[in-house]
Amino acid sequence: LVSIIVTGSECGTVGLWNPATGTLLRSLKGHRGSVRSVAISPDGRHALSGGRDETVRLWEVASGRLVRSFEGHTDKVNAVAFSPDGGQALSGSTDRTLRLWDVEAGTFIRKFIGHSKAVTSVAFTPDGKYAVSASWDKTVKVWDVAKGRLRGIIPGHADKIHPVTVSPNGRFIASGGLGRVLRLWELKSGKPILRLNGHTGGITALAYSPDGRYVASGSLGGGSNMKIWDVRAGLPVRTFTGHGHAVWSAVFSADGRRVLSGSYDKTL
Repeated sequence: LVSIIVTGSECGTVGLWNPATGTLLRSLKGHRGSVRSVAISPDGRHALSGGRDETVRLWEVASGRLVRSFEGHTDKVNAVAFSPDGGQALSGSTDRTLRLWDVEAGTFIRKFIGHSKAVTSVAFTPDGKYAVSASWDKTVKVWDVAKGRLRGIIPGHADKIHPVTVSPNGRFIASGGLGRVLRLWELKSGKPILRLNGHTGGITALAYSPDGRYVASGSLGGGSNMKIWDVRAGLPVRTFTGHGHAVWSAVFSADGRRVLSGSYDKTL
């Protein structure tokens, strides 16, 4: 199971939580303005945060110490992700770019240019060779990480896209947005695989289960705004109620038995 939970908040803090007890272990301060995205390193030793203050920050989980700050974006940082080996960090911003950073050295590696509007979500493929990004320009883009080149563009959404995620086997992409449709694509070819309807509000959070069979989706609005989909069958299997506002994040536990969701209603 998850040994620690990392959250970001509108008040500008990064929270470290005990998942067994639900207690706040530490509140990390440093961002000037809201924290818009967080990620935890594969080894669990570090956390990344991206903020309204245009910075990406690296934290040591055990001590809560700020290790370093990555600066270069010229607008809000909406998304952050660690590479599978933990050696690199990727960020996406309202400035329409993605930036790649060396975690250990604290240096900027390269910039990815191609989106015409804000970048809202970023992810690595499991082998670390490619990065995937979603944007308000209604496209998903696939990038060659080593070369910094655009590998493919996946159109198809009719409205702004918020979350994007990659399947554990690296073959598929799931994306969702304000159009309330969850879409699955073949990463290599960009071919559409599934189009799933059921949310009554825009989709704002996505996560694959560790075995790749299920996708969790969160959406705008209150009430039943969290769903689990069997992506092999193309069917919804469960709807969760409880949040009183938009669900902005979702993640499966390592064993796939639980889903954690974070909401604008200030609850997990």
